[in-house]
Amino acid sequence: MKNVLQYNNLIECLDLHLTEIDLIDYRGTTSEIKLARFLFLKASVLKVMRFGILWRNNEWCADHRKRLKLNEKGSTEAEFVFERSSKERRASLFAD
Repeated sequence: MKNVLQYNNLIECLDLHLTEIDLIDYRGTTSEIKLARFLFLKASVLKVMRFGILWRNNEWCADHRKRLKLNEKGSTEAEFVFERSSKERRASLFAD
């Protein structure tokens, strides 16, 4: 029972506090898509989810928006940004 309560607290944290997500070096693998969808659906106060991609074009990004089904449920205010992943961007995320 204790494990169930701990799990529920983690989901509550996602639901009530997670406002930004950065998926670094996103390649669009099945496991990455599942993770992104899970986080999106559970984070009801999400404002922005950034996908750091290495070399994809606009067609690939449009296809992945469909594959992620990011227009379903989840946060109604969330913005989804596909941006070029760079060494500088990765370093800025882990600064401090």
